[in-house]
Amino acid sequence: MIQDQTKSDAGFGIWNLMEPQAVLSRINYQHTMNRIQNVLHNFSLVQVNGANEIVGNDIGDGIQVQWVNAGNQGQASLFVPRIDMFMRTLPVLGVVPNEGPLFQFDLQVDGSYVIHAVGDNINRLVLNNAAGEVTNEPAPPVNAPDFNKQFWRLVARWPLFMIQNVLNDRSIAVIEDPLDSDNWIVVGNNEGHLIRVNSVNLGQATLDDFTSDEFITIDPVTQVVGAGDEQVAQVFQFDLQNDGSYVIHAVGDDINRLALDNATFRVTNEPAPPVNAPDFNKQFWRLVAPPPPPPQ
Repeated sequence: MIQDQTKSDAGFGIWNLMEPQAVLSRINYQHTMNRIQNVLHNFSLVQVNGANEIVGNDIGDGIQVQWVNAGNQGQASLFVPRIDMFMRTLPVLGVVPNEGPLFQFDLQVDGSYVIHAVGDNINRLVLNNAAGEVTNEPAPPVNAPDFNKQFWRLVARWPLFMIQNVLNDRSIAVIEDPLDSDNWIVVGNNEGHLIRVNSVNLGQATLDDFTSDEFITIDPVTQVVGAGDEQVAQVFQFDLQNDGSYVIHAVGDDINRLALDNATFRVTNEPAPPVNAPDFNKQFWRLVAPPPPPPQ
């Protein structure tokens, strides 16, 4: 089993809540339908393209993770129902029509996985480019900026994240306006809400608050607000920074970006602060994966 305890946590929360075997035991060794999302390239999900190559893109395939018996915890074959084929790693990464070889899922402390062929403790699935091919190769150096390209999450169609501000660690929530119950405002608070990141293109998504079921949008006077109608949801561009955080701004608006006012804790839409400003980091956000659920 590959245990990468030195995993970079840039852009992600580390949730050391349970032993790996406890998480695996709750799966009950049945088939689960998931999409497989790369940790470094948040908007990239595993898909088999028309040439039967395994690639990353913003849609991804539903993949049936066929867990095997408890004697081989963390092992599964990967079946792609859309093309009626299994994934494989040998002799090359691709798909086969009959039952494929087993993959080992090595659980990391944040709930993500290193995925590799059973018996191969050197190579693992890696995504070097957001829209490129998934490869089977050794882990990158620990201090490499793309170290997290080797980690994967099993997610539903719409991945859920806390969107956390870099300046003060508060997370986005869409709440009812205390001064006007007909309106919804977007704030940063200590609890935050899980946000559905509905990918519409690589690096672009709408944002839907899972708790309030309100979409985040920008109104005509550039205030960041909640809207119940998906048709008016703002499509946001996520610009990845070197530390794994993001600048989040409306597609087509290269001047304003989401920021967190440190006095009112309202999320605003404004130009970048001066580089030497004490609140310069209010414009940067992390996508923080929620902790795994407790064992059943």
